[in-house]
Amino acid sequence: IQYNPRLTGTIPESFFSWDYVLQGGILQQLYIANNTALAGRIPDSVFDMAQLVILFIGDNAMPGTVPNLVHKLPSLQEYHIYGMPKMTMEFPSNFGQEIRSIRV
Repeated sequence: IQYNPRLTGTIPESFFSWDYVLQGGILQQLYIANNTALAGRIPDSVFDMAQLVILFIGDNAMPGTVPNLVHKLPSLQEYHIYGMPKMTMEFPSNFGQEIRSIRV
């Protein structure tokens, strides 16, 4: 979901809850970026995708707090969050110990 400035509204929680994805499907990279009109919060279901290797979230109008659920992504190697002035972030003390690249 990226580079679509006309994409508006919110991402429904069920969008990332497909049985196929949650049961080891092939989705390993998720980009939610450069959708300047996209609002709403990051669905918690994003953090249920155990096979996710890259999570890239940036340049969106999403308000709220980044869910403190990154520990639920055991395969995550790259985590990018940037350009979201309406969003606050709280990270656990052990955040990033296993992640190869972090960009905030």
